[in-house]
Amino acid sequence: MNMSDLARACRLSKGTVSMALNNNPRISPRTRDRVRAKALKLGFSVDPKLAQVMSALGRRRAEHISAPIGIISMWPVRGAWKAQHGLDRFHAGLVQRAAELGCETQEFWVGDPAMTPRRMEQILKARGIEALVVLSYPAAPARLQIDISSFACSVIGRALVSPRVYAVDHDHHQGLFLALQHLRRRGRTRPALVITEDLNERTMHCWTAAYHFESHQLPARQRIPVWIIPREARRKRDFLLWFEKYRPDVILGSDLTLPFLKECGLTVPRDVAFATLFWMPHLAQLAGIDIRDEVIAGRAVELVLEQLRTNRHGIPEDPETVLIEGKWRDGPSIG
Repeated sequence: MNMSDLARACRLSKGTVSMALNNNPRISPRTRDRVRAKALKLGFSVDPKLAQVMSALGRRRAEHISAPIGIISMWPVRGAWKAQHGLDRFHAGLVQRAAELGCETQEFWVGDPAMTPRRMEQILKARGIEALVVLSYPAAPARLQIDISSFACSVIGRALVSPRVYAVDHDHHQGLFLALQHLRRRGRTRPALVITEDLNERTMHCWTAAYHFESHQLPARQRIPVWIIPREARRKRDFLLWFEKYRPDVILGSDLTLPFLKECGLTVPRDVAFATLFWMPHLAQLAGIDIRDEVIAGRAVELVLEQLRTNRHGIPEDPETVLIEGKWRDGPSIG
């Protein structure tokens, strides 16, 4: 029996089976145990000499990485994760996953007005930093001025347009489709998407693209156009005219949408139901999509460690974006 036979028996890819047999942390303990049990049952064994060679070639274990992983923040205040919900979950996920893999973390505030990119590069090198994880950006499009040629690097979110590095983000298409699916089950048949212009850009227009696709599966008379809340003005009067014309029975948005609805005199869920596309524990009164910030952050840590193990630094030739699926959380905001 070879690896392909075992993969077919497990109904998994060869790559997944190989990583499971080699205790790769990317594979869940449950899957690793299942693969090992199947291998034992079928009499599969790895050539010990081949396993030793592959282990030596492809691995630079986290416990051999002595320098901390640098967490880079471009937010306008120091320690933004201490004051802002969402960022605190990202930060906790980074620290926890790094600790699980035997690494420490250290924060660097690039948003300091007194800090220059050149000075930050000197600080990072002086402290022996080899790996950087860039926190989600406060605005889009974003550019990182630091020269990352000597670092392994990943970023949370897709707001960073230069340089292009490995990124981890929520699968916004999947999240919106999942939200609409649950809302339909609750009898909400006239959903509308209301988000800020900035959030629309930071999510690479993924929510609006998914919403437009879903809307065009409906008869024309049932379609409700997206309402984008502009940066420069609230335009409450225009929004209320839009609301009266289309009469959505549920609005999808973010926690930034709620204050706007309140300014317009709308109460949730009395006047309209509401589901957030960025659910967080402190928003337990809202239904919506939990984007699983901690999981996203943990994967960002794994990406930089994978680069270090294979001796890769700087801007990748073929940067990848890993998308993490969200989960639905029920709440009284949808009635």
